[in-house]
Amino acid sequence: MAITREQHEAWVAQRKAALRQLCEERFCNCSQLTLEIGCGHGHYLNAYALVHPQERCVGIDILGKRVEKSTSKQVKRELGNLEFIKAEATEFLAALPEQVALTRVMLLYPDPWPKKRHFKNRLVQAPFLNLLAGRMASGSFFYFRTDHEGYWEWAKEEIQAHPAWEIDEAAEWHFDAPSFFEEVKGRGKPLIARRH
Repeated sequence: MAITREQHEAWVAQRKAALRQLCEERFCNCSQLTLEIGCGHGHYLNAYALVHPQERCVGIDILGKRVEKSTSKQVKRELGNLEFIKAEATEFLAALPEQVALTRVMLLYPDPWPKKRHFKNRLVQAPFLNLLAGRMASGSFFYFRTDHEGYWEWAKEEIQAHPAWEIDEAAEWHFDAPSFFEEVKGRGKPLIARRH
């Protein structure tokens, strides 16, 4: 049975309210966060959090099974500075308490939406960059990596056109860790953007 538009809107509002409450509970005493968007099975962020114990880290993904696998790795390593949450990126950014600033944000190998009619689904574009800039302090970094040349060019153009961001050609990739994706596909092309 199909749901009505009103039912869908009510469900979305309820989901956003629950996420906001979760973020208030978990980050009420937090002023800075390192965020990975689309954390997959958590390989990268678990490795990152292990060698950066002073940073509070959170990984988000829209698939619950991925969050469960990521959390399982975190629990096995007893990483108290790391957690994973099932959430969509823009909803998570909107739900964070006001006092929380993002110091690093990683977006590694997102869906490139390669067909032209699907470009509107790509995350890296002005509305997302606006929202991200509003959560990050001046000088903070956004790390992007993809194995899709078209999406890399797209992301570069979107970032260069945005007044709150500049591509930092001199910056070095802050942390490398082996991942299943890179073993299968090979190393992607990076972009590092600095918040003005």
